[in-house]
Amino acid sequence: MSIPTVPADISALDRPALLASYRTMVDARLRYMDRNKPPGMGDNPGFSTQMQYVADGWRSLNPNVPPGELQQGLTRGVAMLLRLQGIFANWSPLPETPPRNALEKGHLDVLTEAVDLIKKMNESLHSSSTFSGWKSLVHEAFGPQSDHALHVFRETTKSLERLLKDSEVGKENAEKGFVLSSGLPKSMAALAVGAGANAYIRIRPFAPTGVNRSELVNKLVPSLVHEGTHTIKPGATADLVYRKNGLHAALPYLLRPANAANFEQLAIDWIAPSREQWAGIAAKPPTLSRADKALAIMRIKVSRAWVCAYNIRQATYGDEGAVTFKYPEWQSSVSSLIGAEADVVGALMAQGRLDELNDAADALMKVVGDEEFVLTDPPHAKIKMSGRELGVVPDPVATAGQLASAALQVVVADLTSRGLVAFPEELLTWVSVVMQSDKLLNEALLGAVNDFLAELAAS
Repeated sequence: MSIPTVPADISALDRPALLASYRTMVDARLRYMDRNKPPGMGDNPGFSTQMQYVADGWRSLNPNVPPGELQQGLTRGVAMLLRLQGIFANWSPLPETPPRNALEKGHLDVLTEAVDLIKKMNESLHSSSTFSGWKSLVHEAFGPQSDHALHVFRETTKSLERLLKDSEVGKENAEKGFVLSSGLPKSMAALAVGAGANAYIRIRPFAPTGVNRSELVNKLVPSLVHEGTHTIKPGATADLVYRKNGLHAALPYLLRPANAANFEQLAIDWIAPSREQWAGIAAKPPTLSRADKALAIMRIKVSRAWVCAYNIRQATYGDEGAVTFKYPEWQSSVSSLIGAEADVVGALMAQGRLDELNDAADALMKVVGDEEFVLTDPPHAKIKMSGRELGVVPDPVATAGQLASAALQVVVADLTSRGLVAFPEELLTWVSVVMQSDKLLNEALLGAVNDFLAELAAS
C-alpha cells in the first residue's frame, strides 16, 4: 500500500486539497497496520507510540504555510510513514514460499487435453449430424441468441487454441499463453488478462500427476471457457453476474451471450454424462428474492466498477515523465469525479488517487464477488462474509435497488474501518455512476444491462 511521492514544487497546486488527500491515505495505512498487527507487535508499546507519532505529525501540518515549508513537511511525513511501514513489514512473519510459477510439461499436457475437449464440444455444438440434444442445450441456454452464442463459442475455441500454442514451458510469468499464477485466490481457477492478440490466461497452480486426470480436466474446462470468452476481443464478454444462486439464468436472453458465466455453465452441462443432469442452465429463470435481486445489482455494478477502475488508470510513460492515458477523456471525467485532477493536486497525487480507486474497487470486488458473501432478505437484512457479520441494513428498504445501495454502504464502511478503503464516498459514487460511463461495453449492450438493472432495482 504505497503513497505518492511529494512533488518538488507545490506552489501552483491546491495545497489544502493536496494535504487532505495525503492525510486520508496516511490514516488508511495506519488503520490497516493497527488492524493487522502480527503476533507480538500488538503488545509492543514502541510500535504503538511510533504510530501515534506519525499520526500527530500529519495532524500538525498546516496548508496555509508557505509552499516550500509545506512541501518539506509533506516529504517528512511520507518518509515517517514509509519507515513505519518498513518496521511493520519486517515484523510480520515471512509468507510461505509460493509454488514455482513456471509451466511444466505435465501442466501443458493437462491444458492440451482440456482445450481438445473444448474443441470437441465446439464441433458437437455446431455439427448438424451429432446428437440433436446439444442444439437443444444451446437453445435452452441462449434462446433466440443461440446463433450469436455459437459464434462466441467458436471464437473462444480458436482463442484457447492460440493461447495453448503460445504457452512456454519452463518460463515464469511469461505473460503469454497459459501462465501459472500462485497469486490467484483459492476460489479462482483462472483469470484472463487482456483481450485479443496480447491476451493471456493466468492459471492457479495445480498438480498434473497423482490425481484423477479426467476429473482434473473436466474441472478445468468450464473455467477455461469462461476466461476464454474474455480473450476473443475487447468487450466480447463481461462478468455481469456469476453462476451463484443461478443468477446467470435470470439474465434476459439478450444479455446471456455477453456474460461469461453462461458459457461456463454451458460447458458444465455439456460435460455432464446424462441429459437429466442438464439443470444448471435451464430455460426457466430462477425465482429471485429481493435479496437475490439486490445481490445481482451489487455484483454487476461492482464488477464493472472494478474492471473500469483498472482500465482507466492504464497509461504509457514517455521521456521526462510524460504520461499518456489509454482512455484520456474517460480518465479526465473520472478524475474530476473523485478529486484527482492533476492541475489541483498534481500529477503524482492524481495518479495515486486513481490507483487508490482501483485498489478500493478490488477490495470491494473480493467481498461482493465472493461465493461466501451473503445478503439476507428484509426486514433486518444481514450482510455476512465467510460467517462474519459485517452489519445490518437499517429498515425500511422498499425495493431491491434500495437494499443494494444500503448493503454497499455497510460493506464499504467495513472495508474503510480495516484500512482497505481510504476514500469511501468516492468509491460509492464511482459504483453508482459506472454504468453510465462504462466505455468497455458497446452502447447496445450497456443499454440492455441498464434496463435489466432498472427492472431489478424497482422490484
